[in-house]
Amino acid sequence: MENKKRIYRELSDETKQKISNASKGRPKSQSHRQHISQAMTDYWKTIPHRPTPSDNPPPQSPGRLSNKKVETHKSLLSHFLLTKRGNVVFRIRSLLKTALKIKS
Repeated sequence: MENKKRIYRELSDETKQKISNASKGRPKSQSHRQHISQAMTDYWKTIPHRPTPSDNPPPQSPGRLSNKKVETHKSLLSHFLLTKRGNVVFRIRSLLKTALKIKS
C-alpha cells in the first residue's frame, strides 16, 4: 500500500461497495482477519480527511486580491508591457481597474 491512491478518507458509496464485493466469499482465518483489519487501520491513519469549507482561511481583507489573482494580473501586465508600446499609461490604469473589480 505504498502507492497511496486515495487522497481523502471519505469514500463514495460505489467505492465502498466495490471493496465489500471484492472481500466476499473468501475464506479467512480469524488471525488473518485481524491482520487485515490492523493493516487497514494503519493505512487509513495516513490518509487525511476531506477538507471542509470551514477549514479554509478567511479572506485577507475586503478589497484585497488573493495572491493567485495578483500573480495572474502581474503576469498579464508584464506580458502587455512587453508586447504593446502605445499609450501604456492609459492601458495600465484600465488593467488595474479591472484587476481591482475582480476581488477574491
